[in-house]
Amino acid sequence: MRYLALLTLLFGSLLTAQPYAPITASQRAKFFTDDTFGVRSLLLADPAVSAWRTWRGRPVEWDKNWEGFGKRYASRVTINAITNGTEVSLGAIWKEDPRYFPKTGGTVKARLTEAARQSVLSRYADGNYHIGAAKAAGMVAGSFGQKLFMPASVTSNGDCSIRAVGYVGARFLSNLFEEFRPEIRKLFRRK
Repeated sequence: MRYLALLTLLFGSLLTAQPYAPITASQRAKFFTDDTFGVRSLLLADPAVSAWRTWRGRPVEWDKNWEGFGKRYASRVTINAITNGTEVSLGAIWKEDPRYFPKTGGTVKARLTEAARQSVLSRYADGNYHIGAAKAAGMVAGSFGQKLFMPASVTSNGDCSIRAVGYVGARFLSNLFEEFRPEIRKLFRRK
């Protein structure tokens, strides 16, 4: 418990306080829907991860063909629903906000740091950043929930633990996209 307090003290105090309005129930539902069934998830991230796993043949029980891709894709959507559902539900109880709050200004280093911090920290109803307990619970639930429907070759406790840690990296990448979205849009709008 002391370690969590120390991490919150170190990381939480480094984040710049921005004006904050606590998340509403409808915003929480929209976060779940967009993050689970939105375009970025269903048409970009989920197919990319499923294609990568199909190419690598993981899990081995699922063939390296369209049927295997379909199984991987369906499992990825299910895992996202478990992860996001757990985070949103527990976050509602614990008053934890799942949204990313971009810095959208300052140095690239400061913005990268912000994206990294918010991979493990969340804003709470008081507007301050603390360890994202619901975020962590969602990552663990998504990782270990796979034991219910994935083949045995990828559901050992070690595999699930590695995936839970990997979700922090995935969250960081998602945060980077949100942080630099204005610049990305400008790149694609240029003629």
